[in-house]
Amino acid sequence: AYFEINIGFARRVLKEGQASDAQKLSLAFRLCLSREPDGAETKILASMLQRELAAFAKPPAEAETLLKGHETGGLPKPELAAWTMVARVLMNTDETITRE
Repeated sequence: AYFEINIGFARRVLKEGQASDAQKLSLAFRLCLSREPDGAETKILASMLQRELAAFAKPPAEAETLLKGHETGGLPKPELAAWTMVARVLMNTDETITRE
């Protein structure tokens, strides 16, 4: 169930986010944590996103495997797979889970 939630969250960010990855990261962060990311958080997430995009672009079969049986909403699978990994990280932060 959590994985499906992460894919759905990634689809939402890709569809509702602005053109730049930085704007999409900001949207994802706000949706999960109800605040804007600070500079260090943005840098970490942007670096992770770039690594994931590169990783899923080289062997696109990995994105296909990751998303097998899940609705892509017409989005490119390597991009959706990379954003799913970002969503997974955001959804698993202590701040998202506990809301202290």
